Amino acid sequence: MTESNHWVVFPYLAFSHMIPTLELCYNLIKIKGIHITVVLDSGLIEKLKKDKLIPQALLQSNPGIEFHPIPTFEKVDDEEIDGDKFIEINMNHAHEAVKTINSNRKITSILLEMYGTFCHKQVLGFNIPHYVYFTTNSFATYFRVVQHVHPQLIQNQPELPENITKEFAEKVLGDLNLLYWVQMRFRGGVPTTPANLKHFYFNNENTNIVAAMKNAKAVIFNSFSAFDTENKDLLFKDTSFNTKYVHVGPVSLYNTSPKLRDSDDHPIIKWLNGQKKNSVLYIAFGSVFKVKNQEIPQIAEALLQLDIPFIWALKKDQQEYLPEKVRSCILQENTEIPLTRKGIITSWAPQVGILKNPAVAAFVSHVGWNSFLEAISGGVPLIAWPIFAEQLINGMMILTKGMGVLMQNTGLFSKKVLQTPEIIETIRQVLPADGSSPYKAKMEYFQQKLWEAIQPNGESYKELESL
Repeated sequence: MTESNHWVVFPYLAFSHMIPTLELCYNLIKIKGIHITVVLDSGLIEKLKKDKLIPQALLQSNPGIEFHPIPTFEKVDDEEIDGDKFIEINMNHAHEAVKTINSNRKITSILLEMYGTFCHKQVLGFNIPHYVYFTTNSFATYFRVVQHVHPQLIQNQPELPENITKEFAEKVLGDLNLLYWVQMRFRGGVPTTPANLKHFYFNNENTNIVAAMKNAKAVIFNSFSAFDTENKDLLFKDTSFNTKYVHVGPVSLYNTSPKLRDSDDHPIIKWLNGQKKNSVLYIAFGSVFKVKNQEIPQIAEALLQLDIPFIWALKKDQQEYLPEKVRSCILQENTEIPLTRKGIITSWAPQVGILKNPAVAAFVSHVGWNSFLEAISGGVPLIAWPIFAEQLINGMMILTKGMGVLMQNTGLFSKKVLQTPEIIETIRQVLPADGSSPYKAKMEYFQQKLWEAIQPNGESYKELESL
């Protein structure tokens, strides 16, 4: 191999983190000519190849992408994630992996995905510059960091920490009340038992993230500055971090990125093409977390009473909770869908293709960051149903920025089971009887800014080039 820039990447096993990490790698290869080595356990490597998530051309090119396998992680499906075990295995092998890779081809930089920062100490001794990559937005990241730097956020007090200034609130969201709401929401949702507490925001993962950020060459966000903040330097001005912060996203939408997950000839897309403009409701809650099983029949009844066309991506293990009267909507694999069918329930849906289709009027989502960006890219108003982590912040951003509405009392730490009437009422705020949406214009505004950001002269593209 000829000498060139060579980055080693430590991703996290969850595909909601893995895919945007790989997509960033593809862009670095195509735009910057950087050769990429991904350190990953061999079981996950095989799964990525089996699912055809790695373009064959990039596996055989220089610059391109290659894998450095470490011992197999036993459980590789999102349904069976054991994050602690994954981290333990990666930490044990990180130092040796960098040593071996560097002896074969000099490493010029190391990229640590936000949950790959557990390898920070193991690779620090090589004196190789490193970057920290957040697959989420910078505002959500701010709360991760500030909770570590200013621990009073986890105490039972109503005051905002001093460093969250009115200037910061106005620059980022234009609403100081949002910050108070977020603080209260986290305090209300944080469990008190240590066994559960470690899985929330205040845990050792944040210690690793903060340590890695403090001496990183740059902190990279899969976001675009027109949405995230007008002045990203405000985000960390009081945390004494001497580093650079850049927005380079959405990484999945660059022309250089292979389109990994969608097909225009999918039966659902063909069905959508025959529906009226702004008539279909799309529902999906991501690949990891789920709504409560008791809420499945409540959602189903709401769809029946709304009497509108819908697509509902619902995992197979939750389909058993569907009432009998909607079971006819379950999509059988590789079958054509008659245009007269009112609704579709499927275990997997081509989400990017759905959200860019003009027939889709609104999106009921857990508002994980990938789904959030895909909704913006299609200009589709959101009905936020946050379940965990930064989804709670994303949901409030949607409400504050006028991009949609927020379902109240949702999530893993809420004991409330949402009922049909309140689900209907919330959806109707976004989809009045005439099918219009008061939030469409704001979504289309951010849609335009998003696509501008990733063009060759756009802010995200230029930031990516500058790395």
